[in-house]
Amino acid sequence: MKHAFLYLFSLPFIFSSNNLYAKEVVEIELPNLDQISKVELIIVPTDLRTRAPLSEKNLPIYGCTFSTTSEKQYSALLSILSKKIKTAEKSDSFALRNAVYLHLKNSEVVKLLLNDPVVKNGDGEGKLEKSSSGSESIKFNQGMLKKLRIWAKDIPARKNFSEPCLQ
Repeated sequence: MKHAFLYLFSLPFIFSSNNLYAKEVVEIELPNLDQISKVELIIVPTDLRTRAPLSEKNLPIYGCTFSTTSEKQYSALLSILSKKIKTAEKSDSFALRNAVYLHLKNSEVVKLLLNDPVVKNGDGEGKLEKSSSGSESIKFNQGMLKKLRIWAKDIPARKNFSEPCLQ
């Protein structure tokens, strides 16, 4: 046991936002404002439970979709995302609950697939997918989804909307 203890503390751990990461914490690179043509946010109510895990295919069925083509709203969204998301050690799995799709003018879609830290009771996990550079695991601050819900309140284009999506 003594050797395991010593080995654990010889790893290069970094403390960031009260979290422990076993690699350098790096902010993710998001597209520039002028590259975006449309944004979609899908939020599943935190109290909704399903028998099977959610997938990208059925996420819009269970969640509320908010979409916008407003640069002002893109800017506000990018401000939320850029301050809250960091790269992380690869996660074996996470329960998909929310997604952000950044549709770019060059037809690429940048996907942020996220769990719900309210359900997990801690910081959130997810995956950033870019068709040009593959995917990477991410961690995000617990308050990010709350800020995304506040952002979504001002988005008039909604599908499958219910109030619990914003709570």
